[in-house]
Amino acid sequence: MERGDGPARTDARVGAVIGSGPQARTQALALDAVRELDELRFAARDRSKLERFVSDLAPRLRARAAACARSTNGAM
Repeated sequence: MERGDGPARTDARVGAVIGSGPQARTQALALDAVRELDELRFAARDRSKLERFVSDLAPRLRARAAACARSTNGAM
């Protein structure tokens, strides 16, 4: 099994992370490190915190970061 293998399709170009705290940051950085994604989408309950989170994290990612929604439906 390769790093990053799991339920996601191996040719997936978009990833999603729920949350805007330390665990979400770690998951986003790890996902970005093991997958060749075009975009990482984020969802969290607090829109202003989500936008700050994505703004702070975006420069550290290879994939484009997008603050998508308050619900998981908008991010996936």
